[in-house]
Amino acid sequence: MLKKMIGLVVVFSFGIAACESEPEPMPPQEDPEEMPTDDQQMGQAPQASDVSDEELRQFVEANIEAEAQQINPQADPEGLQEVIEETGLDMQRFEEINFAVRQDPQLQQELQQIFQEYQNEQQGF
Repeated sequence: MLKKMIGLVVVFSFGIAACESEPEPMPPQEDPEEMPTDDQQMGQAPQASDVSDEELRQFVEANIEAEAQQINPQADPEGLQEVIEETGLDMQRFEEINFAVRQDPQLQQELQQIFQEYQNEQQGF
């Protein structure tokens, strides 16, 4: 059951990525010394230490609620945004956490633990 739920987060999260709009191009820089580095330009995903336990819980709750409501991120991006905001996250932070979870094995482990805790709460353990 836990692996199925995590798989749903991954599948659901990829659906969110498909809904994201194209980033706006950066304006030209006057001084080459002031040019952003590749890391700054590409935007760094939050590391495990940058994502709080509360944010991970909110991320899990948003994914579970969106799945329960059978929200298709591509067909109903407004519905998805509403669910995400009801958990206390904004869409941008949700996407940042989503990206970080996919990139960081430590965050994946923390996410699994939170899913397990959520599952235990639902079962009354």
